Amino acid sequence: ECDLEEKEKHLVNQIVDQNDRMAFLIENLVKMSRLENGIVAVHPQMQDIALLMESLEGSYGNRTGKKIIFDPGYKEAGSVEAFYDLKWTVEAISNIIENALKYTDENGVIQISVKPYSSFTAVLVQDNGIGIAASDLPRIFEKGFTGQNGRMVQQSTGIGLYLCKRLCEKLGIGIAAESSEQGTAISLAFHINCLIHEVQG
Repeated sequence: ECDLEEKEKHLVNQIVDQNDRMAFLIENLVKMSRLENGIVAVHPQMQDIALLMESLEGSYGNRTGKKIIFDPGYKEAGSVEAFYDLKWTVEAISNIIENALKYTDENGVIQISVKPYSSFTAVLVQDNGIGIAASDLPRIFEKGFTGQNGRMVQQSTGIGLYLCKRLCEKLGIGIAAESSEQGTAISLAFHINCLIHEVQG
């Protein structure tokens, strides 16, 4: 009876997990359709990057399991302003974090930090996961691309990073990725002057 009960619990957990993945996939497909059809409206403005970090920390800071660490440096640096839309930037970075969660093991660590520079502000998402093959790295933001490691991960859909890239393009945020066997780092570069954004847009 105990064995049966454990099997039933495992089966229920599998069903719940599959339902969650299906709901997440459908939600992302809807967002992708809205983006591709120009329905998503963004409203970037100059604001403290701390608002972005606090929103992300509110969503992920108390998550159980893998460690998600928010570097407190952004609080100690004083006000660091950047030009962004809070709602959709949280959405973009959440896709990066969710992707990192898929490719790290139970001892995985994901760190989110802010790096202010003279001409832009960067938000960096780093993980110590399995990394991305060098041959796959140039294609990770393509729609539907999962790569070598993605084919080994059941949750991989090839949509999350594509959505993130499309959102960043719409928001005027630069995005780049580096990876090795020690993990992956994705950086987002934010304008620190709304006039620069307007000229480049």
